[in-house]
Amino acid sequence: MARSCAVCGKTSMGGFNPQSTGMNRVRARRRYGLPVEVPREVRLLDGYQGAGRAEIRREELETVLRVARLEGLVLDPVYTAKAFGGLLETLRRDPRALGGRVCFVHTGGVFSVFPYRSALSRLSDGDTLVDS
Repeated sequence: MARSCAVCGKTSMGGFNPQSTGMNRVRARRRYGLPVEVPREVRLLDGYQGAGRAEIRREELETVLRVARLEGLVLDPVYTAKAFGGLLETLRRDPRALGGRVCFVHTGGVFSVFPYRSALSRLSDGDTLVDS
């Protein structure tokens, strides 16, 4: 049976409900004919949201640039880069922590990149001073 993991990139996961997440998978499996088992366990990796939208740290901007360069995937620094950074940190600490296969679901937010274009450009050019 597969395991499932959610990484918190938003300021609060108070409304997170593993049962509803499982039900969404059941509906998706039925609708699209996916041979996916609904996991018995959903693990929440929390603590990667920082101050939420109010604070974008250099680490998030570096994650945006690194993933774009290496994988051609654009993450937004507000939520998705924080969640992806949490996933990477978890896997760096213990490569087996999440099992043999990991699937990160990118939930969008590419338009959140635009307000940070100046800071991303300076960081990309090697500038050490980055503000948002």
